[in-house]
Amino acid sequence: MKTSSTPFVRVPDGSTEAVIGTMYRQLLAVAGIRDRFYCRTGLETRPWMDCVVTGPDWLRSLRAEVGESLDFVSHDMTALAMTFDDEHELLGFFATAEA
Repeated sequence: MKTSSTPFVRVPDGSTEAVIGTMYRQLLAVAGIRDRFYCRTGLETRPWMDCVVTGPDWLRSLRAEVGESLDFVSHDMTALAMTFDDEHELLGFFATAEA
């Protein structure tokens, strides 16, 4: 997405874990990204990982390992969602093949 795109969701720094988790779930739901997807790792040797949701704490675990700036691509590659940890807030964007 262009940097001039309006974020779908914004969460201010210092928000509770519950608020941040809700933001991620809303973002992934509107993009249609469900229990299997690809996530960018930030590693040069293995830039993407194939993820399968297996339990309730998957999102917290992913954020702890990769960070808050996450890129998700649906397993069928028709949608993406991304978060960007800006200076004072967490921004969420999405795009789908239908949009």
